[in-house]
Amino acid sequence: MTIRAACAALTLVAVLAACNEAQTPAPAANEAAGSDAAGATANRTAAATVTLPPPIRASRTYRCTGDNSVVEVNFLGDEVTANVRPGGQDTVAPTVLTAPAPGQPFVGEGYSLSGSGENVTYDSPTTSPQSCRSGPASS
Repeated sequence: MTIRAACAALTLVAVLAACNEAQTPAPAANEAAGSDAAGATANRTAAATVTLPPPIRASRTYRCTGDNSVVEVNFLGDEVTANVRPGGQDTVAPTVLTAPAPGQPFVGEGYSLSGSGENVTYDSPTTSPQSCRSGPASS
């Protein structure tokens, strides 16, 4: 009787396994290869169009002489982009300033920043142009 029960159990397992395969057929070989190739091409195309921002070349914190305010500036490696944030506003997104060419003033959204070393001239929508000074650059 145990042999009959074992044979019945094995038959039941084989039938259920066959039913499961019938419900989820495998894709045809040419369909699978075609969709994988199309997906890989789409991924390569998407990856090729991504442009990373330039790296940060120097980060400086400036103290301005006009109103004793603090300005944080990240100078980017392309030498024509600077991210400016008034000091103490770490939760606020920086304002992106751009220059038409390296060495020219960074401008944008009512802001202006001239220079990139220890001394800069900073102008914002809420201040008049003022001279600002920083210590050595940090990276």
